[in-house]
Amino acid sequence: MTDTEKSFIPVGRTGEKETDMSEFKHGSMDTTEQEKTFNGFLKFAGYGLLGALVFLFFLGLIRG
Repeated sequence: MTDTEKSFIPVGRTGEKETDMSEFKHGSMDTTEQEKTFNGFLKFAGYGLLGALVFLFFLGLIRG
């Protein structure tokens, strides 16, 4: 192996040095955006379920 191959540091698309997974610290990532997105999804799914139940209720009244 040549000296150039030994000193090669992988570089990502942004030109930054790639992070080694061994450098990861559990719990250090900011997850506020993910939590807001997930909560929005749950709210959307809850309203969708409520709307479907109301629709089925009225359908039952009409077709009764």
